[in-house]
Amino acid sequence: MHLALEQFDLDLEKIFWILIFFKSRWTAKWSENLFYIEADTGIFSISSWSAFEQHFWTQFYSVNAEVDATNILEGFFYY
Repeated sequence: MHLALEQFDLDLEKIFWILIFFKSRWTAKWSENLFYIEADTGIFSISSWSAFEQHFWTQFYSVNAEVDATNILEGFFYY
């Protein structure tokens, strides 16, 4: 996007362009779900770039990464 900023005037253009690269695993399922919701309601559920970032972070990043890392390292499966 940084190489062709003039092609991405609207936030939705940026969001859709990013979503087309989500082709595997959880990101693909999340992206498909967003489009299914749009197909059902007629409205895309994320309207701004900041809302997209926030929604993405809540879906794919841990609330407390340190606690998660500790739980993994001290869990039975790590050993």
